[in-house]
Amino acid sequence: MGKPSAVNSKQDSEGHTLLHIFVSYRRADNAFNHMLDIADRTLDMLNTSEDMLALTDYRIDKFTDIVSIDYGQRWEQKVNEALEGSDILLAFITPGYIESKNCCHEYNHFLENAEGEKEEKTDKDDKPRRCIPVFWTSQDRIEANLKKKYGESPNGEPAAREKSSQTSPDGHDDENDRDEPFGKEQTREIRDKESGDESASGNPSKDKNSANNARSTWEAIKEFNGLEAVLPKFIELLKDDAQGSDYDFVKDCIVRWLANKIFIVADSIIKNKQMVEKEGSTITEAKTVKPLDDELAAALSGHVFHLSTKSSEGTAHVSNGVFIVEKGTKIAKDLTVSCPASVIKQRKAHADLIEDYVLTGDIAFSSPSAAAGFVAGRSSNGKTMWTTDGNKTINDLEEEYRKGKQS
Repeated sequence: MGKPSAVNSKQDSEGHTLLHIFVSYRRADNAFNHMLDIADRTLDMLNTSEDMLALTDYRIDKFTDIVSIDYGQRWEQKVNEALEGSDILLAFITPGYIESKNCCHEYNHFLENAEGEKEEKTDKDDKPRRCIPVFWTSQDRIEANLKKKYGESPNGEPAAREKSSQTSPDGHDDENDRDEPFGKEQTREIRDKESGDESASGNPSKDKNSANNARSTWEAIKEFNGLEAVLPKFIELLKDDAQGSDYDFVKDCIVRWLANKIFIVADSIIKNKQMVEKEGSTITEAKTVKPLDDELAAALSGHVFHLSTKSSEGTAHVSNGVFIVEKGTKIAKDLTVSCPASVIKQRKAHADLIEDYVLTGDIAFSSPSAAAGFVAGRSSNGKTMWTTDGNKTINDLEEEYRKGKQS
């Protein structure tokens, strides 16, 4: 019966440590499979080029919805698990991406779990996971499309509807956010329709919600240093002018350019992991636990919380002002490459209470996110990951508590 290693990242069959990348895109933009073909070739180049990862102990493992979700599996659950376990979000940004509820969910869900609770972050832990917006369409044209579709109002008031035959500046049908109706592709199309993810809803309230969602997601995307430069010009050339050998040449240019950019990000995450491994071998964190904020502790008092991922299952409660992860909780064996140093230090400090990745006693934490990261083995937002028996998040309970105090 062994103790878990503090640094035990997921590996492939050849022993390479895996860096997980989630490829987020709007399927209707993937004309002639251009987008995914370039993404696949880019990530393959990262793995096989000697000037990138080929001579290292690391490899890229990618998630794309069209190939990574098997028939009979729960779509949203698989997507959320993949987002939460990924080190990098590679998001192909187009006007349609901004307008798609599912794409916005992918971007925002990754961002929420990447950042966790900001007040807990240290300089070493700050945003260890990375969002990489890849501007398939230029930012100026995306801005112009948003203004055309939703108007100038900062409150998200929708612009006057135009005929569905009119197109957006990038040549796509403004009304079209539907996916191709075959096999797995149909699943996401149905989800889009059922969730109201169609531009021409005819419902002013839904239009306003869509506008607000699109604008807030776009503002979040612009906060990150994304990849643009010559890329949109290459894409236009690929769609309009390139043929034969020129077509392959343009694709190769895009692949090499993207691979070089992504490698810079991947290399920084890998170096952070190596630094954490080095420190983890010598640093043991004290077991002193700071109490929760009084208001948060009051909001969570009396509730039992659950956390479930593909490789972990935990139960927790609040006692004496601290967040307690209970005996019997199963913690994730594999850590993501970008797992915060604090998680590794906590696992090392509490190694005497971990046997075969199951807790043999209760462990106290200073926050829900610290507890969630310890259990899930990655950067985590505990306020969304821990839920009650009634499926309420900690954010929900905080909001209810504040409203109760005001009434």
